[in-house]
Amino acid sequence: MKNIMIVEDNLPIRTLFKTVLTQSGYKVIAMNDAKSALDHYSNQTHLIISDVDMPGHDGVWLLEQVRKMNPQQKFILTSANQHSIRIKYAKEIGIQCFIEKPFSIKDFVKTVDQCVNDLIN
Repeated sequence: MKNIMIVEDNLPIRTLFKTVLTQSGYKVIAMNDAKSALDHYSNQTHLIISDVDMPGHDGVWLLEQVRKMNPQQKFILTSANQHSIRIKYAKEIGIQCFIEKPFSIKDFVKTVDQCVNDLIN
């Protein structure tokens, strides 16, 4: 079973992601902020899916911190603002995928499956 960490400050979205990915066969840990996610991060995490815009540290900060510990960590960012400077920077330093909100759950799960199974570099 592959381990996925969800980092999302919006409780209904976080709960939806966790439910859908658990039903898809993943072991999911869900965190509500980047600092908590970093505190609970382990190299056993196959994929991190993080919102960009959160109170405190954002998802790009989390990406930077995790990459210092594990440069190969797979990472997906989500946001409603695909044109943000932070997202452009995240793409430059190497996220596997960016998913713009809103999106369909079917497409979300498909993207996660592709990323976990190395179909997205």
